[in-house]
Amino acid sequence: MTKLATTSWGSGPRLVICHGFTQTSSSWGAFGRALGSHHTIVAVDLPGHGGSSDIEADVVGAAHDLLDTVGEEPFVLLGYSMGARVAMTAAMMQPRGLRELILIGGTPGILDDEAREQRRVGDEALASELEETEDVGGFLDRWLAQPLFAGLSDDAQDRASRMKNSARGLAMSLRKMGTGTQQSAWGFLDLIDVPTLLLVGELDPKFVSIAHGMHDELSISTLAIAPGVGHACHLEAPEPCASVIEHWLDALHGSASPTANTTPTTN
Repeated sequence: MTKLATTSWGSGPRLVICHGFTQTSSSWGAFGRALGSHHTIVAVDLPGHGGSSDIEADVVGAAHDLLDTVGEEPFVLLGYSMGARVAMTAAMMQPRGLRELILIGGTPGILDDEAREQRRVGDEALASELEETEDVGGFLDRWLAQPLFAGLSDDAQDRASRMKNSARGLAMSLRKMGTGTQQSAWGFLDLIDVPTLLLVGELDPKFVSIAHGMHDELSISTLAIAPGVGHACHLEAPEPCASVIEHWLDALHGSASPTANTTPTTN
């Protein structure tokens, strides 16, 4: 059994949150503080990151590590980007304590074999360069310069937290937890048997399209599109995105039978 490093704050029902690539359990900013007003937040350091930088795992292994860390007491599970892929995989294992699932900018993986191999080769090149140079700062400069993160302010980028990661840990994560090495979960999302919220930024068209596809495949899902923001919508608009999540959870807990495959759009 491998347990991941965690950081906790807030009070109320447990909400376990999983960060994206190059982030840590300290990367949630105002969004995490807002959620902590109504929940006990358990922020996890995923393998290769933060306090779990020496742990090596692929996405399936990380999902097992996550569930070993969380235990069987009731919890809501939230993941962003890489963390969404880990959270999704964990939910497919149908853990006893899981009550709801929230995926921000998530994907079940790359369905096309050729495209997946191209991504694996690209991630391997990045990992090798990072190991050779050990220049985490330079790597972060290039990573955050991607159009995916164009809407992030300097504060929202939270480079100080990202700089706590090691070159070795990030390289391992690229090799073992990237979408190039992850087996596609398309066609298996019906294994997720809890209500699921898909939250995605309006200015992130690739992931908006992916979210629609996931919404069609999931048994009980809600799709929320946050206006005017991109991939890291919860960091660009922390309070509105936290409000979407709180309203969704309140609606579920106020109804004995949540509506399957509803599609509200945030305005």
